Amino acid sequence: MRQLQWIAVCLIACVASGLSLAAEPSPHSILVLDQANVRGPFYYAVFSALRSTVEAGRGPVTIYAESLDLSRFGGTDYEESLEAHLRVKYRDRPVDVIVAIGSATLDFALRNRAALWPGIPVVFGMVDEPTALRLKPPPDVTGHVMKLRFEDMLTTARAVVPGLERVALVGDTLTNESVWRYFIDEIPDVAANVEIMDFMGWPMRELRKRLGTLPDRTAILYTGIYSDGEGAYFPPADALALLAPLANRPIVITAETFLDRGGIGGFVIIPSAIGQETAQLALRILDGEPAASIPITMGDVVRPIFDWRQLQRWGVSESHLPPGSEIRFRDMSVWERYREAVMAAFVAVLLQTAIISWLLYERWQRRRSEAAAHELSGRMINAAEEERARLGRELHDDVTQRLALLAIDAGREEQRSSASSAGAAMRTMREGLVRLSEDVHALSYRLHPSILDDLGLAEALKSECGRFARTFPIRLQMDDRDIPETLPRDVALCMFRIAQEALRNVGRHARARQARVSLQRFDGGLKLAVGDDGAGFDPARHRNGASLGLASMRQRAFLVGGKVDITSSPGRGTTITAWVPLREHPRESSARTVG
Repeated sequence: MRQLQWIAVCLIACVASGLSLAAEPSPHSILVLDQANVRGPFYYAVFSALRSTVEAGRGPVTIYAESLDLSRFGGTDYEESLEAHLRVKYRDRPVDVIVAIGSATLDFALRNRAALWPGIPVVFGMVDEPTALRLKPPPDVTGHVMKLRFEDMLTTARAVVPGLERVALVGDTLTNESVWRYFIDEIPDVAANVEIMDFMGWPMRELRKRLGTLPDRTAILYTGIYSDGEGAYFPPADALALLAPLANRPIVITAETFLDRGGIGGFVIIPSAIGQETAQLALRILDGEPAASIPITMGDVVRPIFDWRQLQRWGVSESHLPPGSEIRFRDMSVWERYREAVMAAFVAVLLQTAIISWLLYERWQRRRSEAAAHELSGRMINAAEEERARLGRELHDDVTQRLALLAIDAGREEQRSSASSAGAAMRTMREGLVRLSEDVHALSYRLHPSILDDLGLAEALKSECGRFARTFPIRLQMDDRDIPETLPRDVALCMFRIAQEALRNVGRHARARQARVSLQRFDGGLKLAVGDDGAGFDPARHRNGASLGLASMRQRAFLVGGKVDITSSPGRGTTITAWVPLREHPRESSARTVG
C-alpha cells in the first residue's frame, strides 16, 4: 500500500513539473549567416549592430553566427561540406529565425533550407535588387534589398574628376564576386562614354605599380579585393590600404569601411545599417509576426559619404559632390572646435554688456536725477535766500523804523505824563517797543546779514561769533588768515551759512565747553572749519539719517563746486570742514551756483 502511495506521489510530481516547464516559454535563437568572415571590419560591424539591436529590443536571445567564407571558397564539394557541418552542428539546437547577409548567403540558405532548417523563416540583408528578383524568395522569406548601381560609381567619379574620360576597375573578377556580380550586365549600358581600364583580378604587386601611372582624367573604381590571384587573401579594406598610397588618381569606393583606408568616398554600403534593419525584422518575427506578412522593401543602407582628407588631397570641392553627401574626418576649424566655448563666452560677454549697459543707464539716470535734484535744490536755496533778503530788508527798513518811531512817541508821552500812572504805562510800552525793535533787528540780521555785503565774510563771521558767545555759555575762538578782500557773493554767502548752521548745531546739541572757527586760504580755495570738544557722534551710524542742517551744508558747498567733510566720534567732539574753490573773477549767482 505504501509503495502505491509513493508511486502516486512521484507521478503527480512529474506531471506538475511537466506543466511548469510547459508554462515557461522556450528561449529564442537567431542564426546569422554571412558570406565572408565575421572577423573582417565590414561583417563585424554588421554583426555588432545586429546583436546590439536585438539585445536592446527584447530579453535574452541566443545568437549564433556562421561565416560561410563564400568570397574565398566555393564549388560543390565545399558547399556539401558546409551543409554537412551545419546539419551536425545545429542538429539539437533549435533556430527561430535565420538571418542571411549577402546575395551568396541568401542563395545558399534558400537551396539548403529544406534540408537544414525546414520551415524556419529567413530574413536577408545586403542583397541587390537583380539578385532578389532572380532568386524569387518564397513567402516566408523577407528582408531589405539595396540599390547600388555601377552608374552611381560613375556619378561619383565624374564629381571628383572633372572632365572624366576613363575609369580603372579594381577588385576581384566580377564573375567571382558575390556582391557586385550584377555589374557585368550594367557596365555596357552606362559606361559607353568613358574608357574602361580593367584591372579586375590583377596581382597585388602589379596593381601597386600600375595604379601609380594612370593618365589624367581617370578615376579608380574599387569594389573589393579578397584574393590577388597569386594565393594571397585580404580583407578588402586592408587590400585598399596597400594600394591607396601609391595611386595617382582618386579611388571611388563601395563600403563605409573603406573610407579610412584611402578611398575618397562615394555611394557606400553602411554595415551597421544592414545589421540594424535585419535585426528589426528578426525581432518582429520573434514577437509572433509571420514573415509572409512582412513585405520585401528597399533598405536605407547606401548613402553618399566622403573622406574630407581625400577631398583635400585631390582638390575636390564639396559643392561638386552629390546632394546630401556626408563628409567624414573633417579637420575642424578653430570655430568648429571651440564653437561651444566661444558661444558660451559670447553669451557671457553679451550678458555682461547688457548688465553693464543697464548699470550705466541707471547711473546716467541717477546722475540726471541727482543733477535735477541739485538744480531744484539750488533754485529752492536761491529762492529762499532771496525771500529771506526781502524779509530782512522789510524788517530792517520798515518794521524796525516804525517800531523806533513808536518808541519815540511813547517816550514823549512818558515825559508829559511822568507824574501820573499813565506815565508808568508809557514807560513800560516804550521799553517793550525797544526790546521788540532789537528782536526784529536781530531777526532781520539772521534772515539776511547785511554786514556780509557791507564788510565782507570775515567781519560777518566775527559778528556771528559774537552773537553766539552772547547766546550760549561756550568759549568760542575765531581765526581768520589771508582772506581776500573781496569774495564772490555766492561763495561768501555759502561759507557764512555753513558756519551759521554749524554754530547752531554746536549750541543746541554738542554740550561743549569750547568751540573754534577758522577761515583761511587752502589749496586754491577757501577753507572753513568749525570744531568743538563736545559729545560727538558716530558718522557711520548717522550717514543714512543725516540732519537737514548737514544736508543743507553739503548742498550749498556742492552748488559752488566745493565739499563738506564731517569728522566726529563719540565723546571726542565734532569738526565740520568746508572747502570751496576761489574763482579769479566773481560772477553773479545763479540757481546752479548760489551758496
